[in-house]
Amino acid sequence: MHITKRNEKTATIAVYIVLMRGSSVLLARRANTGYMDGKWALPSGHMEEHEVPRESAIREAREELGVVISPDHLEFIHVSYRPEHDETGDRVDFYFRTWRWDGEPQNCEPEKCSEVRWFRPFEFPPESEWMPHVFFALNHRHCVFSELGVSWLQERGLWQ
Repeated sequence: MHITKRNEKTATIAVYIVLMRGSSVLLARRANTGYMDGKWALPSGHMEEHEVPRESAIREAREELGVVISPDHLEFIHVSYRPEHDETGDRVDFYFRTWRWDGEPQNCEPEKCSEVRWFRPFEFPPESEWMPHVFFALNHRHCVFSELGVSWLQERGLWQ
């Protein structure tokens, strides 16, 4: 889903799901998408027309992991903004966390994801193996909002 601004710029809105099992977090390794393939991320996806972020997170969890999450069990933890740095335009990313769902998480989209795996925080892959904005958000989830500006993108080689 894109939001059109008065100056006709658009923002791509995505949702990210933090599934927790105790202190472990479920991560997914991207594959065959053309965008940061091989990098670890949280299960995620773009918001569709007429959805609100929480609905998108629930839909993405079902599509990507085969789990059903009740809206009452999905906790908003973070939102971040990134200025346009590729063909997708400005980005707004919503992060939600849950410890409760129905079903056993599995890789339901092997054409887009090479694996899903549980990690304890002290066993996370090195930062270089992550999608940079996801690593940042997960490590700054105590802050409700973050802006990842041009200098942040440049430092990570993401500014075009």
